Amino acid sequence: MKVTSWNLLHGARIPPKDDEPNPKQLLLDGFAHFSKDFKPDVMGLQEVDCNQVRSGNVNQVEVIADFLGAKYWAFAPSLMGTPGGQWRKLESGEPNLYTSFDAKVSDLPTSYGIAMLSKIPVVKWHVLALRRVVRGKWILIPAKRGVKFMYLKDEPRAVIAAELENGYTVANTHLSFAPGGNVYQLIKSKSWLKRLPGKHILMGDLNLPWGLGATLTRWNSLSKAKTYPSWKAALQIDYLLSDSLTASDVRAITPTPQIISDHLPLSIEIL
Repeated sequence: MKVTSWNLLHGARIPPKDDEPNPKQLLLDGFAHFSKDFKPDVMGLQEVDCNQVRSGNVNQVEVIADFLGAKYWAFAPSLMGTPGGQWRKLESGEPNLYTSFDAKVSDLPTSYGIAMLSKIPVVKWHVLALRRVVRGKWILIPAKRGVKFMYLKDEPRAVIAAELENGYTVANTHLSFAPGGNVYQLIKSKSWLKRLPGKHILMGDLNLPWGLGATLTRWNSLSKAKTYPSWKAALQIDYLLSDSLTASDVRAITPTPQIISDHLPLSIEIL
């Protein structure tokens, strides 16, 4: 089983070009390039758009799943609206998980969050909501001409887990950039996942450098590779962690340059 985690940056190219193809085509071009080196059976995606103007008004995980030949997918909206613009948290009673099992996926709202896809049959999907951290931060983001500052409010977060037919339960998350807040979210995610059946893998963009994802959970890091920023990777903030597997049980697949996102994919194959 090959497992990959990738912060997608909603399929954007860094830096953007003046003559970009339409967003859906850029996403497909990005995954055509990705597929040269990576052929995941299970994939966790972070920073995923659904019905956003900036990404061509498509359900990105459904587009990606169709391209990769993955029958099963799930999308957990972290917020309604557009991050960095107008958005709100989910209201009580609003669905917090949409899957390929749903009959009305075409009616998904304008939203943003995390997603998973699988070629291996999914017995059951699980989702856990994580509170956002109140404080935000100023960040530098790439622009067509250099960089610019943007104040980023933290967003609500979530964890998706796929209980697979093969006995594994694989979870995906994207944690806060706020120090301390991401640690709390990580410990809560780990505790929640441990209560689910099967052998466990936790993956995602944890926003924790220096191996802290493994240190804080006391789980095994299955791939130690620098993934951020994509153009000159200097940090590992993306992880594949497990309490059931060790690094000797897997083959780590070397991250390679991609044409979309500011992260590199992190991938393993279970031996």
